[in-house]
Amino acid sequence: MEVKTVLVCGGAGEVGEGIVHQLLAAGNRVVVQSRTEAKLAELRQRLGASSELKTIVGDVGTESAASALKAAIFEEGFELDAVVASIGSWWSGPALVDLDVKTYQQVMDDRLTVHFIVAKTFLPILADRPGSSYVFIHGSSGFYPIAHSGPVSIAGAAQVMLKDVFAKEMESKPVRINLLSMMSAIGTRSHPSADPEGLTADDVGQYVAYLVSERSSERGETIKYSSRRQLRDLNLS
Repeated sequence: MEVKTVLVCGGAGEVGEGIVHQLLAAGNRVVVQSRTEAKLAELRQRLGASSELKTIVGDVGTESAASALKAAIFEEGFELDAVVASIGSWWSGPALVDLDVKTYQQVMDDRLTVHFIVAKTFLPILADRPGSSYVFIHGSSGFYPIAHSGPVSIAGAAQVMLKDVFAKEMESKPVRINLLSMMSAIGTRSHPSADPEGLTADDVGQYVAYLVSERSSERGETIKYSSRRQLRDLNLS
């Protein structure tokens, strides 16, 4: 099995942790970025010692910060085969008609612009690399209007088109670009699911590990992930 080097932006978050865990379990080398060393140290402690887990302090919120992260990854001698963008936190607040423009723009930056920045920074590295992959991680809010979380829904809908445009513009390139959207609540370390068939962060990680592997042929897809049955239907064992 070929060892791939995968950058997980947001890998120190709770869903991101499941992604990192399963990528490592599948035999990949995983690079995780976080803005603070404390979060990276906690991640290393929870996942246990692994020579294949590499952590780098860095930000992706601006073009300059993302470029600095890219340079730091190169300086460490890593050649990326895949990038997973698991970024963006939840937000709720006033109804849209009562929302100030500054807050609206901030939520859009945190939920949409950052995805543009990460893809713009790292897709050129992957574009011509055989077997490479880019995965956007997404939630159901982009498909359903959610009152008092309007900017989140708007950013989510735009994120799907962001993926579509990148995939269209790079359809002649080897890199496979996909979006994995969780259509139900995700059980995490802090908020475990009461449903025995409910999706967990590790389920998300298993799907991501499949999408970046040589077994996957998905390209330009928006994958709505709502049950473990979908994962079992892939016959990953």
